[in-house]
Amino acid sequence: MMKRLLKHWTKVFVRRGWYCYDFLGADHRTSWVLRYLAGGFLTDWVSVYEQAVARAIGLPHAITFGAGRMAFYAALEALGVGPGDEVIVPGYTCVVVPNAILYRGATPRYVDICRETFNMDPRQLEQAITPRTKVIVAQHTFGRPCEIDAITEIARRHRLVVIEDCAHAVGGSFRGQRLGTFGDVAFVSTDQSKVFSTSLGGAVCCASPPLAEKLRTIQQRSAQLPWWCRVRITFQYGLLALLTRPSLYWASQPFIQLLQRLKVFFWFRDELHTQRPPYYPARLSNVQAFIGWHVIQALQSNVRHRQAVARRYAEILHGAGSVRDDGVWARYSLLVPSPQRWERALEKYFVVGRWFSSVSHGRADDWAAIHYTSGQCPIAEFVAEHIVNFPTHGRIDERALRRFHMWVERLGFTAERLSEARRG
Repeated sequence: MMKRLLKHWTKVFVRRGWYCYDFLGADHRTSWVLRYLAGGFLTDWVSVYEQAVARAIGLPHAITFGAGRMAFYAALEALGVGPGDEVIVPGYTCVVVPNAILYRGATPRYVDICRETFNMDPRQLEQAITPRTKVIVAQHTFGRPCEIDAITEIARRHRLVVIEDCAHAVGGSFRGQRLGTFGDVAFVSTDQSKVFSTSLGGAVCCASPPLAEKLRTIQQRSAQLPWWCRVRITFQYGLLALLTRPSLYWASQPFIQLLQRLKVFFWFRDELHTQRPPYYPARLSNVQAFIGWHVIQALQSNVRHRQAVARRYAEILHGAGSVRDDGVWARYSLLVPSPQRWERALEKYFVVGRWFSSVSHGRADDWAAIHYTSGQCPIAEFVAEHIVNFPTHGRIDERALRRFHMWVERLGFTAERLSEARRG
């Protein structure tokens, strides 16, 4: 491990840009952890935070869980999804979505996506419906609204339930209506990579009081994570606020990796599990709810900032990647001819890592374990092979965008070369 760590650290000294940006920790504030320890623990913040999440989505009920995947699982349980049922999902998603379906004993059924939006193609949805279909998951990928009106209309004709996956899309809208309010249920995720963060966490929202009562029952019988896990979650929240600063992150990456390998940081590690692990679902801790309540107060300004950054990326990249004013832009994502070249270059110049470079993010192979067959969703597979994405969070200011513009020009990524991938 030390050999790998030293090898990684040598990269620090060959960087051409001393500022490095990441997708994590952007809205973290160490002061919130300190304020909680100074007296915030005296209040039940979970119920307060749930009310704030419900207002943000635009629905009367919100019930929190330890992760977005657990909120989705709870929604499936409350809706009675079980063995013999099928749940339709987009062919380009996070592996935790089909995992939650498998944990209920049901079967995920995949529908290919639109190349322009990265979301489920409604034209292919109807042919995927069978007598066993019970739920359609309408995902707003990277915060881009899917064609939710077409999806809900198909679901209405077939008397199916729609769950909106708003993991990337809290605060967005579609034709003037807030995302999360079109379907029967919506769930959100608030881990470190999402629009706003409680370190880890999620919530499920609905308008139906009986459904909300079922979800509340599931929450109440779910266990809290052990105290040492909650301490690690809180610790990593405060530490990442410091270590992911652009002026420091270029040098702190190896240290973060070391903490991850030593399991000082806490993550849910169920991506490759097709059997439900312990503490699934788990409850959100009080300190996470305290942090979430503070972060969500700035949600609208957060969304406006991301939209403005997305517009600037579009200008710099010669219009590559369509920009909608109602999207949230958890990432600015586009297709390029050689994503590996972008990744290598930008790791030196701007940002570390790619996101959703697999049709089932978090699982690079053995797709049969989640009932996916290679070639089943060709557009999704093409997108996964050619996608790159850039951060839009609060630390991406005008100085960062000027640096990005300069590096893109130096690397010679022209409008003609970007259009090659869009043409496919």
